[in-house]
Amino acid sequence: SRPTLMSSNEDVPADVEALEDASERSSQSEPDLNPEDAASDDAAHEHQQMDVGETSEAIESERYCRICFDHEDDEDNPLISPCNCTGSQKYIHSKCLKTWQFSVQISSPNHPLFQSQDERHKICSVCRQPFNCPPASRMDIIAEISGVPPRYISSGLALISTENENLLRNSESPTLLEVLFHRRWSHWNRAVYLITRVVQETEGQLLPGDAVKGVNVTAIMDATDNVREIQSELNEFISSLGSTESKLEPYYFRGGPVMPDHALAVGFVSSVDGMQENSSVSVICQGEQSFGIFGDAKEVALMLSECGIQKSDKEGKICVPVYIFLGHATWTRMQLLGEISRGSWGILPHDSVHDISLLLRVDLDEQDESQGEAPISHRIGLWRRMLQSGLVVYAQNNRMKDEFLERRRELMQSLSQF
Repeated sequence: SRPTLMSSNEDVPADVEALEDASERSSQSEPDLNPEDAASDDAAHEHQQMDVGETSEAIESERYCRICFDHEDDEDNPLISPCNCTGSQKYIHSKCLKTWQFSVQISSPNHPLFQSQDERHKICSVCRQPFNCPPASRMDIIAEISGVPPRYISSGLALISTENENLLRNSESPTLLEVLFHRRWSHWNRAVYLITRVVQETEGQLLPGDAVKGVNVTAIMDATDNVREIQSELNEFISSLGSTESKLEPYYFRGGPVMPDHALAVGFVSSVDGMQENSSVSVICQGEQSFGIFGDAKEVALMLSECGIQKSDKEGKICVPVYIFLGHATWTRMQLLGEISRGSWGILPHDSVHDISLLLRVDLDEQDESQGEAPISHRIGLWRRMLQSGLVVYAQNNRMKDEFLERRRELMQSLSQF
């Protein structure tokens, strides 16, 4: 029995009695816990948990490629998990990944300084972890799409600029475009470069890869070139070397955009027995009784004064020609292969002394009447003859070339609006 405040019911206040009655009714209205109902609730909860587990298993078992969204999984093209991604991003076809890695590499900038900044083909852009399927090297990809093996890039190779390099220059080009063209492409327009040296990659060098050096044999210098001080110094040195019977005859070229104040030279000698091992001079081609050499202009001139091969000049006088280049061009082997692949250059092997000596003959020029340019400044005749020879090899059609030409056209259209 519940304790009361008073010993007599008559003495209990009405409000207290009402409160006790309400409390009693409340206790009687609470439902009893039915064991069967409790078991039913547990079963429903367990069923809900099973549904969640089955859904997770279904998602995991329903694998599909995150690129093509196909479920196919076979030995030739398996679904793989190349990184730490989960869920719908976990799987990808092996071939889809390789195709995507290929696409990234051929679309990336060709200059080696910018290639290292794009790592999408190596690192997943979602989870930021390296792919466990490394991509093919850019060198192998470029060599495959160009059809030019890397070993072809060697001393004696001639590079002939293609008509694609003239895409930005025509009679309707605006003044701004002409200025841009002159500043950026004048060294490559209607140019023929002779590869003179390939240096193997060394640790600590600025650009990764083998260094390729070449000189432009079409840009003969004239009186308008502001290099008189350099020419005067070299002419004085050369004059002190030649004999009265066979003097050294210098021919000057603008060799390229790199180090335009540094003089390099090409010449032909009958022997290289006296060449020092630590000399800057190297052999670029070899004949039965002659050698083509390249290096510092003064060192080359010194060797020519001792065993240079003579020839007759335009006036019939016997001389030993020395071809001097102020400046040069430099590529990495992979960079040059990329330019060949995109259609900027054709190639023509010149592995004999005869071929290279013809390449340097300055008396084979022709007047370019269609353009009104003097051959003494630009050897248009040489460039045109090589294009029309049928011997120049070009890269096969490929996606890299198509994308490059499209970007060139877009650039021309945007600049023509100014």
